[in-house]
Parts: sequence; structure tokens; C-alpha cells
Amino acid sequence: MGQNKRLEGLQSLRGLAALAVVFQHVTFYSTNAKGLDYLPYLRIDFGRLGVGLFFVISGFVMAGCLSQGSRFLLNRVVRIYPGFWLAVLVSGALLTGPTFGWTFDPKSLLLIPSPLNNSYRVPYWTLVYEMSFYVATYAFIVLRASRYTIAKCCIGWLVVVIAVTKYKTIAPFEPGSWILLSRWNVYFILGMLLGLYFKDVSRMRSPVIAVGAAVLWCIGDTFAGAAPLPSDLMLALAFCGVVLVGVRHIRITALETIGNASFGIYLIHVPVAVLAIHLVTNAFPGISLHSLWLVTMVAALTASFAFGLMEAKIHSQVKKIFVARSPSSFDLKLPR
Repeated sequence: MGQNKRLEGLQSLRGLAALAVVFQHVTFYSTNAKGLDYLPYLRIDFGRLGVGLFFVISGFVMAGCLSQGSRFLLNRVVRIYPGFWLAVLVSGALLTGPTFGWTFDPKSLLLIPSPLNNSYRVPYWTLVYEMSFYVATYAFIVLRASRYTIAKCCIGWLVVVIAVTKYKTIAPFEPGSWILLSRWNVYFILGMLLGLYFKDVSRMRSPVIAVGAAVLWCIGDTFAGAAPLPSDLMLALAFCGVVLVGVRHIRITALETIGNASFGIYLIHVPVAVLAIHLVTNAFPGISLHSLWLVTMVAALTASFAFGLMEAKIHSQVKKIFVARSPSSFDLKLPR
């Protein structure tokens, strides 16, 4: 399969993941505004589904970026930080005034594992995980590790995560210095293993993968509350199957377009939704849940999509400036 087709499939999957997260948050904030329990409306945890898929895709893609050498970490910094900083700025502009309690925290801009600034309404906790994973990946590059060595390290990392979670409860959204041992890392790890051995596992037939992914998702989702780590392992394996099938068969122009803007959509959809709910409920106090949900969803998707397209263009320009001036001093070879 050609690289372009694979990337198109991944962008479609990113589009699906972004829509899942938007659906989760719009539903949660809409029901909360009406004083209703969100659980009957979110029996499927779409947010967890979207984030887990994003993380598996990230691990998968990073396996393909190992050959970037010393450029790798700069590429990741350029991809993540400008968009995040812009989202914080837009969030501050949208959520001004005492009603929203927006406060600025300089430490949050560094994306280091620390208490989150929830006043932004930007779900940047995932970016903290992303950057930690990128640093771990960069260590493989600096050490010039082979594919086999990286795979062994990933399996060892997975075993350590499983063992540590038996003895210590790590807060999933604010793991602090324990971030690399949080159970969320299983998505990155399995995604990277999939990327490292993509040619080998891609020999499996799509129907078998699809059925296996569906079964694994059902099992993982069932045990989400009772056994979080086993649930995450099952879901991560299921999403690996989704990636395998997606890069082969999912090529939907609309989803690709959403996928191209998915980073910006993810960053700014909650501030837009919160503002929309505030304005609509003040103007129409008796508005029904369904109407409120619909208006909020349209506003969140429209505004965040526009932001996502803008962010993608800005990233393209910033990348040209920084990456072009940073030649690689070495390249990683990945022998079998």
C-alpha cells in the first residue's frame, strides 16, 4: 500500500476521533446546563474512544518518524506548542468575564506534568501525554536503537506500566512525575509496536481484523469501570485493528478534511461549546435539551473547524521556518 493512501486513511480516522470527542463534550455540557445526568445519553464513552484512537494513531505515526533523527523533537514541538498557545489565547478571548472564571497560568504553556488549568476549557491534558511520549521516543533516536531494540523496550515499558498500576493509583488526568507509567501509555506503546511491525501484521485479512477489533472493543468497554487497565489494553488492541482496517479501506473526503483540521477542532471545541451554551440558555431559558444540543453542536463544529483549518495553515508556515533551518545531524536506521 502506498504511503499517500495510508495517510489518507489515518486522516479519516483522525476525523472520526475528533467527531467522537466533540459529541462527548457537547452532550456532557448540554445535559449539565439542563441539570440532567449525562450518563443515559453517553452510554458509549465517545470521548475515551476518540482519545484512545488519537493516542494509538500517534504511536503508529511516531514509529514512522524515527528516521527524522535530531529533527524529530523539534518537529513535534513545532506541531504541538503553537497550536496550543493559540488555543489558549482564543479561549481567553471567548471566556472573558467572571461567569467563566478564566485564569492564566504560565506553567501550563510548557505542557509539563502538573496540575491542569481547567479554566481554559481546552482539553490539553492529552498534549501533556503526547509530549512525554515524544521525549521517550526521542530517547530511542538519540541511542540509535534498532527496530528490534525499540520493540523490546516498548514491551518492557508495557510490562512496567502493568506492574506499577497494581501497586499505585496514578491519576489519569494529572499523573505528575508518574506520567510515563500511567495506563494511558498502553495506547501509545501498542500503536508504536503496530507501526514498527506494520508490514508483518498487515498480512492479516481485513474481515478477521474487523471482527477481532469489535470483540476486543466490547470486552474493553464492558470492563472500563471495574478493571481500567485491562480495559485500556483491550481497547488499545481494538484501535490497532481499527488503524489496520482504516488505512486500507477508509478514504472519505469529508472525514479527511475534518482530519486535516482535527488538532484545532480538538483544542477549541469545548470553549466554543461552553460559550454557546451560556449565550443560548440566557437568551432562551426554556430551550429544550435537544434544541440546546443541536445549536451547541453546530456552533462547536463550525467554529472549531474554522480554527482547525487556520491552525493547520499556521503550522505549515511555522514548520517551513523552523524545520528548514534545522538539518538532521544523524538518521536512525531500523534494521530488522
